[in-house]
Amino acid sequence: MWYNHGNIVNNTIASLERKAKNMKFTAERTVDELGRVVLPPDMRKEMNLEAGEKVLISCENGELKITKAKPRCKLCGADMSEDDQFVICLRCIDDIRSTK
Repeated sequence: MWYNHGNIVNNTIASLERKAKNMKFTAERTVDELGRVVLPPDMRKEMNLEAGEKVLISCENGELKITKAKPRCKLCGADMSEDDQFVICLRCIDDIRSTK
């Protein structure tokens, strides 16, 4: 019998790639005297975090959750788009314009 090994390999690679996208990372780290924790390189890469970027840390039911911080309006704190070119939201800009 003749088997098409190329399809088997391609299907296996595609399956592994799907699993990798849903993979959970776990790491044990020590909290230093200032409360700092170092995120492993694999986790930073998965979160697309570069040095100097901000993260949001929340505590829910005794578990810490770290997510990449989204841009927020400097005046009202509203969420803003990643590609927004302003540091304040359009609503605040409109409010400032209307006070003239």
